Amino acid sequence: MTTDNDSGKMKLVDHDDAPELTDAFFSASTIRGGENIVRQRQSECAGLGGNVGMTNYIAIIHKDPHSDFGVSFPDFPGCVTAGGTLAKAHAMAYEALTFHIEGMIEEGCDIPAPSSFKTIMRDPNNESGMAFIVRVKLSED
Repeated sequence: MTTDNDSGKMKLVDHDDAPELTDAFFSASTIRGGENIVRQRQSECAGLGGNVGMTNYIAIIHKDPHSDFGVSFPDFPGCVTAGGTLAKAHAMAYEALTFHIEGMIEEGCDIPAPSSFKTIMRDPNNESGMAFIVRVKLSED
């Protein structure tokens, strides 16, 4: 195995010095079976009830030449946002979806269940985009 050092050159590292892949390491990991999550990694907020009422929605990010990164939500038509960088677009995605859902709740609209990744990526409008997850809280505790 190799690693970076202060000189910027790579050096060989003895594999015996590498971190152990213990049961604790694997129990703290998310395990996937295809597109389905078999076991979700425990949230950093688990002690505070971090996953209660949280729902994951898929967002699609697109980038056209000479434009910002655009984000849309296939489960929420009309909910869109953008950012000049990927990081900004990701942050704006959370804000946009949260605001959109709050408005739907105030208006008494039903909140859709999240669609599967497979279903969303079958749509030709999403083929050229990159999917990512936006986690939002749907219920007050």
